[in-house]
Amino acid sequence: MSWEINNKDRVVSDSCPEIKNSGKTVVLSHVVFGKIITLLNKYPDLEWGAYLIGEEKGDKYIVEDIILMKQEVTGTTVEFVEEDFPEKCIGWLHSHNTMNVFLSGTDEATAMQYKITLVVNNKLEFECKIKQELPCGRIALCSADVKVAGVEVDTSKIIEKHEYKYEMGRILRDIPLTELPDEICPVCGYKLSKRKSKLAWCNRCQRYVHKRCFDEELGLCNRCVEEISSESDIETEKELIKERWKEYIGAGYDYYY
Repeated sequence: MSWEINNKDRVVSDSCPEIKNSGKTVVLSHVVFGKIITLLNKYPDLEWGAYLIGEEKGDKYIVEDIILMKQEVTGTTVEFVEEDFPEKCIGWLHSHNTMNVFLSGTDEATAMQYKITLVVNNKLEFECKIKQELPCGRIALCSADVKVAGVEVDTSKIIEKHEYKYEMGRILRDIPLTELPDEICPVCGYKLSKRKSKLAWCNRCQRYVHKRCFDEELGLCNRCVEEISSESDIETEKELIKERWKEYIGAGYDYYY
């Protein structure tokens, strides 16, 4: 099976104004992606090649597997010793190891034998070309997007930490400060660090809180900031803070302990 062009005069260069993105997407199955990673890790300094096995579905080419053929490889070349197209072959793939992904002159000539040509490097960067017939009847290599098919994973048991903290903070706001242990941050609910350099002192509720739960400008914890409902309240708090600040300076204290 081959898509080789007998009349090479029909092939046009990249400078042809008719050449555009193919509008196609090449989708690699997770099996294919895993095999590519394995080969890149095993041969990080060599080029290697494989046939792409799959089918065309609408505007997508679904690559279900790759097949390795007998080949001779170096750091910059790969040559198939046995070139027998397997069933459902829709193209070929080869690596550029530590190089950038692009089609060399040799690659472009080889690409004319296949529907899809895919190049990958050790950074998992891809370059994909699809052989298409232009409106004028000539043949060109057009770019295509490459995506990896998603794998369904049950994530229902994963709770994002920031959401948990938000929920904990909401619950804590319904509990009077007098009922909260001193070793618990009244804002996020997590245990306070024993290192005072990581804590701040709230001038309103007179409690230690984590620095991440503290508004430096107001000198208040975030819980107290939320309890201040209007700008006038904030201005009043600022005046009170200034007075307290003067007292702290006189006593040799700082906001942070």
